[in-house]
Amino acid sequence: MSNGTTPAPSPNDDPPLPALASTGIKLLSEAVIPGGSLLLEKKVSSGVGAAAIGILGGAAMGAVFGPLGYLLTRVGASVVSYSSAIAPPPTPAKPPDIAPVVNGLHQLNATLAPIAAQISADRARFAPTAAAQAPADTVTRAELNDAVHQILAEIKNLPHKRGTSS
Repeated sequence: MSNGTTPAPSPNDDPPLPALASTGIKLLSEAVIPGGSLLLEKKVSSGVGAAAIGILGGAAMGAVFGPLGYLLTRVGASVVSYSSAIAPPPTPAKPPDIAPVVNGLHQLNATLAPIAAQISADRARFAPTAAAQAPADTVTRAELNDAVHQILAEIKNLPHKRGTSS
């Protein structure tokens, strides 16, 4: 272009030469040994497995079905190996959306905050000395027991209405 910029490649353009050469070399390696393209990609265990299936499986199928069995097994192993070697790497899975969980936790916190404040106020009202000694966020069994006994004593001292019979 006259302004010094290069045109952006379109999706229909041919692949770059190094990628094309790499794909060709992988295809030729499959002609030599099944799994060769995987071995070139440094996927040794998959490459050796494909080679074993192509050679040993081909020999077994050749013994049973003749030359056609050998050829189909050998070519089949090479096709599977080549296609997995040139496949793009898998895209990582999208992490789950945690926004609803976070919002739920904020709502739960907003709901429980007044209850916790009321519990703290009740604790201070019924066990002032123990509440001063213990941390604000813990209740001991003795504090709870004392508070229950104080509440029961207050309930017993309340005037009770008795039903009148006519």
